[in-house]
Amino acid sequence: MRRFVEGRNTNGNTGNDGTQNNHPDGNRSNWSEAEFREAAEAMCTRFKHKMKKAMAVGLMLLLVLILPKFFLVFGIFAALMNSFGMSVMPVLLGKQIIET
Repeated sequence: MRRFVEGRNTNGNTGNDGTQNNHPDGNRSNWSEAEFREAAEAMCTRFKHKMKKAMAVGLMLLLVLILPKFFLVFGIFAALMNSFGMSVMPVLLGKQIIET
């Protein structure tokens, strides 16, 4: 991407109004459609990568925060079932608890 600031650019080229022109040939100061598209795609790609990282971190944190609560609820459920004399193991294995 190019920056336009007062003074000389790294190539030693200056525009007619003294602004910096970082284009390789040093003759243009306007964005062409291809340059604009390339810059927009680069910005979108960086944004997508940052969003992926943020979502991954968020999901890992969510997993760490939710999983202990699942075990807590499951433990309460197992204790409740055990107080009625029923084992939790058939529920986990998908077997019938009460025979008909």
